[in-house]
Amino acid sequence: MTPSKPSRVASTKERQDRVAAMLSAARSEYAADIQRGHGGPQAAARFSDRIDDLVRDLVRDVEVDNRPYALAALGGYGRRMLCLHSDLDLLIVFDGAIGAGEEQLVKSLLHPLWDLKLTVGHQIRELSDFDALEDGNPEFLLALLDARLLAGDRAVFDRVATQLSRAGRDASKQVLASLLELIDQRHNGFNHTFYQLEPDTKNSPGGLRDVASCRWIRALAGDQWAETARFSEGRLYEAEDLLFRVRSILHLETGRNINVLTHPLQERVAETLRFGGATPQQRVEGLMGQYFR
Repeated sequence: MTPSKPSRVASTKERQDRVAAMLSAARSEYAADIQRGHGGPQAAARFSDRIDDLVRDLVRDVEVDNRPYALAALGGYGRRMLCLHSDLDLLIVFDGAIGAGEEQLVKSLLHPLWDLKLTVGHQIRELSDFDALEDGNPEFLLALLDARLLAGDRAVFDRVATQLSRAGRDASKQVLASLLELIDQRHNGFNHTFYQLEPDTKNSPGGLRDVASCRWIRALAGDQWAETARFSEGRLYEAEDLLFRVRSILHLETGRNINVLTHPLQERVAETLRFGGATPQQRVEGLMGQYFR
């Protein structure tokens, strides 16, 4: 009779080999898009979908004692805006106390992701944690605005995802005020100007975090938005598309979660995005001119 332990080891290895192949294929597909200069939001969405498949594969056969749970993507992953080497932000919520079965699900998910050398940001919560609004943690409440169900129980997820709207208008105003304060603090680190010689495509004023903030403001302001700002989703998407194509090239060139457009990388980005010019300097000038516009 074949011992059970080697059988489980073999099963674990087969699973790890399978998800490693899935990640490699997803990255290769994304890298091909980036090399053609097409590493914008649509390519990021396709890559995010591939990672969805990988994550669901890891939890598909895990038993949780029939206790409902929800596994959700947060942040850029929740928005289907994963870059090549972005962190993977996950939320797992259990409808009840966290016991051995729940811990097994968490391990079955996180350990293989860590083995793949992915950087995983994870929150493990009980559903009762969402009975009251966590008003001292605006970053988490903002992350919930982008939450997206990956696996588990829709009712559990909806209870979590609608927490802020259920809390009422005053709660949204409070989170909006916190968001504006966070934006001001971040901009202060860049002297409140988007004219950076080596801009951070994610965090600099006018960068991708500000694009996300525009959408958060619109969601939180509700009816006030139309009264306080003219909003063009088309123009916002154009800016997001360029910023993300630039960021994707930075990730491909460095092999890391690097988002600063340094002088050496400016030449590579301008070449990949086919900016015109007889010299590298002219192509970089074209790139940076478009970037700041």
